[in-house]
Amino acid sequence: MNRTILVLIGISCAVITATGIMWYNNLVISEIMVTRQQLYDKDPDMRLNAINKLFRFGDKASIPEITKLLQDKDLWVRKTAICALGWIGAKESIPEITKLLQDKYEIIRVLSVDALARLNAKKAIPEIIRLLQDNEQRVRTEAVHALIDLNAKEAIPDITKLLHDDEWGVRWSTIEALGYLNAKEAISEIKKLLNDRNEHIRKQAEETLRKLGVPAEEIEKAKEEK
Repeated sequence: MNRTILVLIGISCAVITATGIMWYNNLVISEIMVTRQQLYDKDPDMRLNAINKLFRFGDKASIPEITKLLQDKDLWVRKTAICALGWIGAKESIPEITKLLQDKYEIIRVLSVDALARLNAKKAIPEIIRLLQDNEQRVRTEAVHALIDLNAKEAIPDITKLLHDDEWGVRWSTIEALGYLNAKEAISEIKKLLNDRNEHIRKQAEETLRKLGVPAEEIEKAKEEK
């Protein structure tokens, strides 16, 4: 085939491809604009679906509008807004999410802690530490996990106090956290859990002590000290 014809075919294909991409991009932009308007819809399901859609589009321009929905009257809308802001990397929303750590709903506090950890919100560490004393087990546990993610070594003394929490799940997470944070200052307290009534706690305590560099013979000796 004549080279000139091949070149013309190539140019035509490029033009068609570029046109197709432009058409698709314009379609997406148009849909995003429509979806943003749905954030103000009276129907909470419409607002919720709009948040999910904008998150899937990765539309960071809608972050200010989604942030306003943290105070929505509908609990599901609020929950969805928190998750979307955390996953989309909305660091500008950190102050508003931090306020929700005092929310009356347990699930809002839990999701807010998780979002702040995803956003690497170091400035929220003092507020997260306060949640270690929350009345709800799930909140205390999530706070411990967040402090691990934030590498909050300043929280070690407060985290250590939870080694004697009434809930074994909280104790387990606390031991794990002290291992990740290399909290050698907590070794003596962790040793006490080698004789905990819960088998999972005993195993996690031993594993963490090994991670912290405690010799095997020292661990065995601690087991005998009841």
